[in-house]
Amino acid sequence: MQTKEEFYEAIKNEDIRLRKLKESNPYLLEEIIYHMDINFPDWLTNQGVGKLAGFFIWTIFEEINKLKIITVDENFKKRIGSTYIFLKSINKQVFEYELLNKFNNDFEEQMNKCRYLPTETFEKLCDEAFQFYLDFFQKQTTFEFKNKLFQRKT
Repeated sequence: MQTKEEFYEAIKNEDIRLRKLKESNPYLLEEIIYHMDINFPDWLTNQGVGKLAGFFIWTIFEEINKLKIITVDENFKKRIGSTYIFLKSINKQVFEYELLNKFNNDFEEQMNKCRYLPTETFEKLCDEAFQFYLDFFQKQTTFEFKNKLFQRKT
């Protein structure tokens, strides 16, 4: 697992790479983000690719450069969708693993107090509490393109 410093360094590097993408082809970047917003509205949340959104965009641009694509057509949009679904499944696994660890750390004391309950009751209580926790964190947006660099012009 990354340390806090490594995580912030990765974010900083991600931002630098995304700035370069915007400078190299702002139209395509806006078109891809618009396509994702319309077709996968939860893509920036933990239910989507979450904190992998910058990596996702970078991956799409690498493919665009490799294939020398000038405009995003329907075939390429299908490729974007396939890449998104793949990264979304990876994010889901990592997110749920990290969240389970966070849940166990945050509620260890409360769970220990409930250990006297019958096993079935204890497990049901833990499952319901974790599901509530999961639902709350899945809806959070973990990557935001709407900072001053990526604000859309209206």
